[in-house]
Amino acid sequence: MKFKVFGFHERLYQWIAFISVVLITTGCVAYYLVLKDYSATGNKAANRFLIEFQDSSFIIGVVYALFLFIVGLYLSSMSSRVQNLYYHRKEQYINIKRLSEVVSVDLMHDVSDDKYVSMIILHRGFTGRLGEKKRRPYIIEDGFKYTSKYLKLEDDLLSLRSKLLELYNLKINKYIDCYSLKKKHLNVFIHDLDEFLLDINSWIDKHIEVTEIQRKAFLDYIRKLVATVSKMTRNIIETNLSLSEYMLRVLERLKTLPLG
Repeated sequence: MKFKVFGFHERLYQWIAFISVVLITTGCVAYYLVLKDYSATGNKAANRFLIEFQDSSFIIGVVYALFLFIVGLYLSSMSSRVQNLYYHRKEQYINIKRLSEVVSVDLMHDVSDDKYVSMIILHRGFTGRLGEKKRRPYIIEDGFKYTSKYLKLEDDLLSLRSKLLELYNLKINKYIDCYSLKKKHLNVFIHDLDEFLLDINSWIDKHIEVTEIQRKAFLDYIRKLVATVSKMTRNIIETNLSLSEYMLRVLERLKTLPLG
């Protein structure tokens, strides 16, 4: 994400005006002193120059006064612009403040598969990125901007996880039907990959009734299935880690902003 609460011009316009005035003032004074020095020494070339521009000091004074007038208009215009943007900036701060609450460190610590995906979907919902355009989102993309890299990581993780879950559910339900295993529920699905892969026995106890022989055969089938989709699983883990690292960097960036 890129944060853009203050623009370059808004932050530095006073310094730009100050440096410009110092440079022009120094230049005018130096130019006047050089003309004065040439006039005092009686240099012929200088005299011809001074005769041609005998009213140089008057011209310098007029130009300098005009320059100060323009600088004054510039400062007044920028000051008015910044003042008029107060409510807009307030809205940006509110959005970034809400973003920092949605993407919190506490949520990042709990990176189990189901809860992590739920956090991404929640994040999308709060920022109006779930296709619902009629309602005003809780967090408007104003004051920050999603980068293409971040959006791709989100899409890749959700897409890969969806495909892997679909594959597991298809294969497991096919196995259950093929061997006439008794289901404890009408529909047997895997919702959390971590919960399923880390404790398959508990998943079996929750969803199907099996004998010890059937359990052993089912576990062997799952191990073979896990091996066949290892590449897809590895891609999900790598994408998950990349997204986590990216979000942690965002959190560090949010800490540097004066959100109150």
